[in-house]
Amino acid sequence: MRLLTVKLLAAIVVFAFCALPVFAGSVDSQTFQPEKISAFDADIPANVKGYIMRGQYSQTQQPGNAKDKDVKAYPEIKSDKAIFGFVILNAKKCSYVIDDTQGKGYDKLIIDINADQDLTNDPVLKLDKKSPRAKDSAPGSIHFKPFKLKADGYEISFSASAVPVPGRDLGTIDTNAPKSYSLILVCQDAYKGNVLVNGKKIDVFYTQIGSMSDSFSGYSTALFMSPEYDFQRLSGRMILDGKFLDFKLSSAGDKLTVDTYNGPMGQLKFSFDDKTPKVNYMTINCQDGKSIRIKPEMFKNNFLELPVGQYLISSVGINLDHYQFGMTHIGQREPNSTIIADKPLIVDLKKTMTVAFALPKEDVINLKAKEFDVKVSAYFFSPELSMRLSGIRDLSKLEREIKMSNGQMYKVYNTLQPEVKITDTSGKVIAQGQMPFG
Repeated sequence: MRLLTVKLLAAIVVFAFCALPVFAGSVDSQTFQPEKISAFDADIPANVKGYIMRGQYSQTQQPGNAKDKDVKAYPEIKSDKAIFGFVILNAKKCSYVIDDTQGKGYDKLIIDINADQDLTNDPVLKLDKKSPRAKDSAPGSIHFKPFKLKADGYEISFSASAVPVPGRDLGTIDTNAPKSYSLILVCQDAYKGNVLVNGKKIDVFYTQIGSMSDSFSGYSTALFMSPEYDFQRLSGRMILDGKFLDFKLSSAGDKLTVDTYNGPMGQLKFSFDDKTPKVNYMTINCQDGKSIRIKPEMFKNNFLELPVGQYLISSVGINLDHYQFGMTHIGQREPNSTIIADKPLIVDLKKTMTVAFALPKEDVINLKAKEFDVKVSAYFFSPELSMRLSGIRDLSKLEREIKMSNGQMYKVYNTLQPEVKITDTSGKVIAQGQMPFG
């Protein structure tokens, strides 16, 4: 980004924000008991299984790398090409070692499951030559016997596989780099069942994906619903047939409660002068911290229906004529939109927009000086929404096309680079130049 140099007077600005209030509303609750199945079950839809098999990735390591300095004790290591690393279990760092005990290939995995920084008191996981993961894994993957995380009255099973990552070194792609490995954990326990929404039967699957733990009631649990089986975090609020739903799980995962909001509703609409922009995507946060992913089809006649209350619009993507841009919330998480029942909330993006300037991190300002030079970059900013606009693209000017791994073409459009002119209070131009926004 091109920067402009401007003479500014020293000043200190302090902002104060309030916390999001507690969400309140009328809800109906239903509790269901889905069936426990294997995450490798043949009946699981292909796109759901694809998400499950991604699992949780560990730190990528190379054979023979250094031991973890946080570990107090390792078992005897046989190979000088042992693989050391760590994974996150129950929100704690759990180190591991993969060893070659016979000189014939990696055959032993030990994970610090109890997170006591001592790998001499953890179970030894041997090779699992009949692992159900084998057919869905990359060539050269090494599969180990499952391990369990135990809780009060139940346990959850996980499989672990060391997957080779050819030519990957320190986050860069280098075909000459040594082969490295990533330890991938997959939750073997999953549930399937159905729930009733507006009298309709909805099929659901859920299991843990990422940040594995001994509880299904946390953030790591992903929920998939028919007919699309889109990926949804349990921590998110969902919309089905215009109904706002919360899904709650017991820690063991055997009980699923669905809360359906039945309170008063209001409407939200975006405008730009007398034009109505198209919303490509939007994420909002409710007063209780739940997030909602809004899809374009949820806008009916350009209006979005939401339960009455206060919201934080955290991101939104807009198409206006042949321009496209995104807006992202910055600053503290304070509500920026209030939905009421008797009057739609019309957010005029042009009316709320102004130009703001950011200081690059490398600039050091001497607050004792009366006048000094700083480099600044300009961006559009909505003080009313506390949102920053970025990536203004002209959809009528195609810059290039990129072929993706799935064969589809990704189009890259020109980014606007307007002429920026800055004047002082007398109208004197003190800086100007071309600069991309956002």
